[in-house]
Amino acid sequence: MALVTGRNGDVLYDGVRVAKCQEFSLDISRDVRETTKVSSYDRSYTRGLRSATGTAMILYDATDPQTAAITADLFSNSETDKEITLRLDTASGLELRFNAIVTKVGVAVSSANLVALSFGFQATGAFAEVLA
Repeated sequence: MALVTGRNGDVLYDGVRVAKCQEFSLDISRDVRETTKVSSYDRSYTRGLRSATGTAMILYDATDPQTAAITADLFSNSETDKEITLRLDTASGLELRFNAIVTKVGVAVSSANLVALSFGFQATGAFAEVLA
């Protein structure tokens, strides 16, 4: 596989590409369950449940409907999860896709007069990994 750089990445929110994404991150973790027997001298474990949280930083673009949709979802009382796709490389199609709940939205203004929105999300359910 060729070298993958952030320049080739994208974020899709509810199936539509988010304009001007600066960065994104995803942290996946798995719980462990202890299975040690009373007569054991050493602890033993088995795999538990998996969870994932992430963040993305996008430049605010008033003409991009997905920017408004992300912000609106935080204030919405809807029970509907949204699909988030993190494209690691647009050329090869390498991506992770999952349903998520927007958990936070932050606004940052830089000295270059750029307004950036950061949003956090909690994945819910299984991942669909696409390795092209």
